[in-house]
Amino acid sequence: MGVVYRATQNKPIRRDVALKLIHLGLNSRQFLTRFEGERQALAMMDHHGVARVYDAGVAESGQPYLAMELVDGVPLTEYCERKRLSVEKRLTLFIAVCNAVQHAHQKGVIHRDLKPSNVLVTEVDGEPTPKIIDFGIAKAISGRLSDSTLMTAEGGMIGTPEYMPPEQAQVGAIDVDTQSDVYSLGVMLYETLTGRLPFDSELLRAKGYDEARRIILELEPVRPSLRVLESENDPQEKSTVLSEMASSLSRRLRGDLDWIVMRCLEKDRDRRYESAGDLARDIRRHLENEPIDAGPPTVTYKLGKFVKRHRKGVVAGAFVAVLGIAGVITLNILLVQAIDARREAELQGDIARAVNAFLTEDLLAAADPTKLGRDITVVEAVDLAAEKVAARFADQPIIEASIRKTLGSTYNALGKFDNSETQLAQALKIMRAAFPPNDRRIIQTQHELSMNAVDKGDLAQARQALSEVIAANERQLGPKHPTTIANKADMVLILMNESNYAEAEKLALAMLELRKEIEGDQAKTFSLMNNLGNIYQATGRPELAEPMIRQAKAAADAEYGVDHPTTLRITESLAWACMSVEKLEEAEQILRDLHKTRTRVLGPEHPSTVSNLHSLSMCLYKQQKIGEGIETMAVTTELAHKVWPADSWKISAMQTLYGDLLYAGERYADAEEVLVDAYERVRDSLGPDHRIAQVAVRLLVKISEETEQPEKLATWREKLTPVDYPE
Repeated sequence: MGVVYRATQNKPIRRDVALKLIHLGLNSRQFLTRFEGERQALAMMDHHGVARVYDAGVAESGQPYLAMELVDGVPLTEYCERKRLSVEKRLTLFIAVCNAVQHAHQKGVIHRDLKPSNVLVTEVDGEPTPKIIDFGIAKAISGRLSDSTLMTAEGGMIGTPEYMPPEQAQVGAIDVDTQSDVYSLGVMLYETLTGRLPFDSELLRAKGYDEARRIILELEPVRPSLRVLESENDPQEKSTVLSEMASSLSRRLRGDLDWIVMRCLEKDRDRRYESAGDLARDIRRHLENEPIDAGPPTVTYKLGKFVKRHRKGVVAGAFVAVLGIAGVITLNILLVQAIDARREAELQGDIARAVNAFLTEDLLAAADPTKLGRDITVVEAVDLAAEKVAARFADQPIIEASIRKTLGSTYNALGKFDNSETQLAQALKIMRAAFPPNDRRIIQTQHELSMNAVDKGDLAQARQALSEVIAANERQLGPKHPTTIANKADMVLILMNESNYAEAEKLALAMLELRKEIEGDQAKTFSLMNNLGNIYQATGRPELAEPMIRQAKAAADAEYGVDHPTTLRITESLAWACMSVEKLEEAEQILRDLHKTRTRVLGPEHPSTVSNLHSLSMCLYKQQKIGEGIETMAVTTELAHKVWPADSWKISAMQTLYGDLLYAGERYADAEEVLVDAYERVRDSLGPDHRIAQVAVRLLVKISEETEQPEKLATWREKLTPVDYPE
């Protein structure tokens, strides 16, 4: 639209302004006349989210200019990418944008060219503050096409095609209202959440006005949750919104956020939100876990729209058939694609409705104390609901698989790993019967199973499942895709738990380097850094471990907040790092505070809370608080037997520390009993050379020496093997 300069206005007050010189094929007087019609409305706007327009005139060269509030910020989407904002933070920022638009609409001003470059974000006291520029300018200007804005000199298309509502794309469009801006807000929200536009710029701009109009007026965009999965298959994808697994982000967008965005993008403006304020309220409801106004369009409505869009195409298709079989084949392919897309949309809608009904009628109903005569736990409610899945969805296997996958994730979050495995395995079985072997849904479910196996302590199963996932993603996505890298980062954790620290360190360093190569210095690598710090600590390099884990925790605090599960896990690692450099008082305080948080957030019998007690016991031991350490470990091991399967190596790890504390307290018989059991458990699951097994053997050697039992001493000494890790 023009060139913008930083300038100083001397009258009526001295201030820095943004001076925009308008490049239009128009008479300056025409522009000023139109702008005068807008100036009164613009002057009425007084909102911190809308940049003010101070003045307009004509330069000595005859070129029109605008003097506007100077906003020293970056475009909305660019800010979100730079700061690697979470979905929640992006939505919160977007609510502020909607509120600013709503203010302008209440003053009778429509923007008509909303896009990220017209929404600049600055930071005020460390908080992001969006400000919309160029409000009312689009209506004051009717000009020609520039490099970023598509316009016709005769009032055809005015605006930017990527963000343009259908009614604005029509030839001679004059019927533009506040709901037109709502459509543009929907496009920006789509891009903010997925890193992609509903319609690619190249697609819109490559074939001229007519094709751009057709796309805007007729084609339906892919839902955000599906677009994310499409992006996952693009090896060139670099958006930080996809730096986490695309499947995880897709689940986050599925349902509410899909419906909110797609309601904004309705071709029929009467089906959009009535105002930007309504859009903001629905986003806020979603963030507060309240029911939203938006919902999936009905099948009847979508079929009706499909017929209307393709009525002329059906007639044209008959004519094409006369021309030759090639045309028929092409038409059939297009129709099949359209039908497949429609079926997929219908399936996703069916799944969403079924999940909502299941949660309302089964899960929440199961927790109703008026029906049971007592309050029940979340786990009990999920158990009762899970019992009904098979019967309720006997004739809907794909929906059953989706719900079982959701239940599997829920059980995992609750620390019920056996239940999680049962649900995920059943979901995988159904998916394998319904979809081709390389379907993304199958691969994603396999990944969840592998991670559940890690939590469960079944490292052999975890390694096998994750290896298959990595191989599949390397074939489909490539070795440098964020999902493949994330999978290999998960493998680092398995290698660590197997005490294969050399391979774990090699892989962790490679993945850190690769992520920084692809995403730059601001890559979100705190989980990898935390794992690498733990490797340094386990291999006797605490001077490297502590600073790396502190850096990882600071990054996680900023990204997720202090109560997020990832942040809590890194916080526990920091406590161990502090122990390794003899900062024992700091470590104890970290662990006590962390235990309170986990008990409040997760409950006293959650695996992470139990693990926290184990760490606290170790800290007490290092401070020679043996009595308190024994008492804490007694509680810890009792809880561990409730949380993990009997053959889990995690129970063995905790029993080993318990035995060590009992040995330090000179309770040799009790220590020997606990340590023998720990050794046998880990020997049977991970082998006699595993680190935990060897720690138990060394302690049993010491006990045999202290209690003067030469036969046992000889037996345990025979089981000692060389190790490559410190005491």
